[in-house]
Amino acid sequence: SERVLRTLHAHMIDDPLFLPLAARCLGAVQQAMDRDVVAPFHARLTRRLEGAGNGLERHFAGLAAGGGVELLRQSFALVLGLWQLRSATPPVVARGGEPAATDARPRAANTFAAEVDRALSALWRGALAPDGRAPA
Repeated sequence: SERVLRTLHAHMIDDPLFLPLAARCLGAVQQAMDRDVVAPFHARLTRRLEGAGNGLERHFAGLAAGGGVELLRQSFALVLGLWQLRSATPPVVARGGEPAATDARPRAANTFAAEVDRALSALWRGALAPDGRAPA
């Protein structure tokens, strides 16, 4: 849905701090903080995720119980994973300083935001397909 993508862009993609902080914080929270701090954080996060997931399930009839939370988790993992892979893939440079033809990174016209849009659209289309299979 265009509305979902606009919301994602506003809160994750367009905010230059969100993805770098998310990448660093998820693992660090559990390793660096006491359980008495982490447990309430996880409880709040779970409640918010369940609330959002339930809202998706009410809005999209194709989602079964629990499917909203699953879709949100998969969406977050997809965005964060794409961001981490993109920033971790150095350009392949040929002689003369030009990018090599074998450079596996997306070209400038293929921006991170466009890559996320394509990937999330495919994920959501598959998740919302009536029979649980992605359309051909």
